[in-house]
Amino acid sequence: MDRRAFLTSAASVAMAASAGCLGTQASGEDKTPTEDRAVDIVDVQLIHEGEGADTEVRAEITAEAVADQTLGEVVATATFVDGETLLGSWVAVVNGMEPGQRWLVSIRSGGTSGEDAAAVDDVQVVVEERSPASTLGSDRIEIVDEDLIAEDGEARVEGVARNAGEERLEYATVVVTFASEDGVLLGQALTDTTRDIDVGQQFEFSVRYSAPVRAADAVADYQLTTEADIEK
Repeated sequence: MDRRAFLTSAASVAMAASAGCLGTQASGEDKTPTEDRAVDIVDVQLIHEGEGADTEVRAEITAEAVADQTLGEVVATATFVDGETLLGSWVAVVNGMEPGQRWLVSIRSGGTSGEDAAAVDDVQVVVEERSPASTLGSDRIEIVDEDLIAEDGEARVEGVARNAGEERLEYATVVVTFASEDGVLLGQALTDTTRDIDVGQQFEFSVRYSAPVRAADAVADYQLTTEADIEK
């Protein structure tokens, strides 16, 4: 998982699983939908890579939006397990899943390697919608120009945005999720943040694809949202 991932406690995962979240819980091949779910887990693979001290472990998850409406922020949480011991939980985030759309994401157990990674024998996964689509995007940011660039074995989205509000912005974030030709979202949402933007001022953004689930040449499309906060 890339450095935008963050560690969360196993207690938080248990709380999410018991709070009637709009998602699905899974351990290995056992996938249990929660009531009134928004997302189904289609597949979970526990993958060990490398040998000896270089061994690492990750979960590769396929989820599908089953709600009738576009989803907001969707969070996948993977808790890695060694026997009866929970080793910690890591998350990935995606925005704006459309009805029927799939999300393919890889979550690595950060900080777990070597013998510890080799000993991981299960992963517990929760995928849930944390916030509705109405919370996505900011009317304070206007996208002036955007382009998907694929070259030299890489894919990235570059563009120009503008502070379209009436107040100076403390920060503006452009959030990009890459997608394949068949509409599958690849990896997690990636961001480019610019700070201290005056009213009417333009700023550039560039977000590079870095998901391990498919090669960069599989990227054919992307979804873009924005976030902003006014200067206090």
